Amino acid sequence: MSTATLAKAQEYAANLTSADQAALLDFLLVKMENEMPPEIDALWRKEIRRRAADLASGEDPGTPWEAVQANIKKKFGFS
Repeated sequence: MSTATLAKAQEYAANLTSADQAALLDFLLVKMENEMPPEIDALWRKEIRRRAADLASGEDPGTPWEAVQANIKKKFGFS
């Protein structure tokens, strides 16, 4: 994909409603997940297990959803 085509796709996506952006994101994530090489998938599974263990043990207290949501809104300019 050319840089110009990608820029057009990004501009189009930026002008979608929030619901349509979420649907597009879901589509892309599922597509990427289905195309992920097995070795990358295995590394992600290992990382997920590590993070889950850190949460369960209390080593990582996690981040409250409200803080995550505020960070996303700030980073991406959502109100």
